[in-house]
Amino acid sequence: MSANTMPASTRRWIIGLGAAVGVLALVLVVLLLQGSGGDADAEDASTAVEEPAVPSSPPATDPSSPATSAPPVETSPAPEPEEPTDLAAPPEGALDLASFALPSRNIACTLDESAVTCQIADAEFTPPPGEDCEFRGQVVTLADDGVALPCPDGPAAAAGEEIPVLEYGQSTSVGRWACTSSESGVECSSLADGTRFTLARAALTTDGPGAIG
Repeated sequence: MSANTMPASTRRWIIGLGAAVGVLALVLVVLLLQGSGGDADAEDASTAVEEPAVPSSPPATDPSSPATSAPPVETSPAPEPEEPTDLAAPPEGALDLASFALPSRNIACTLDESAVTCQIADAEFTPPPGEDCEFRGQVVTLADDGVALPCPDGPAAAAGEEIPVLEYGQSTSVGRWACTSSESGVECSSLADGTRFTLARAALTTDGPGAIG
């Protein structure tokens, strides 16, 4: 049967059926598209929820802040050694000669902060017992540990003209030591404890806490 011979009612029915099928197909396409988009949105939402949060970094600490900076270390200067405060007064009118000779120039002495040292060129006395050496007694020292007679390397000589003279009756004082010149020899003493010696051509005597023997 050809389309020209098909009854008009049949043709209308076929056309209506085709239109209905087309509308149904269009609705299905729209639904499929919406479903696909929803799944994508759901997946994006799921991803956003499941992604772990990145912890924020703690605030940086300022090293210059008083709460974190180390306190300064205070250092005290090393104490200086103290000189004795109970020294006896030096002889009245004492000079400050650090080296001198008696007018005869047979005896000469030097004074510094640590000791007094005297030497005698011509000695007629016998030194007290002690270390055996050839020129013992020609050098006498007075220090904090007392009077001593060290062994010199050679014989003592008379004082040279360049050494100032401490006249008889004069005294000199340096630090804790004092010496007085007299016709009887030279007397040197410690102003700290009173230890002293007297050196002359004819004799050597010592006295006080640091005396010999």
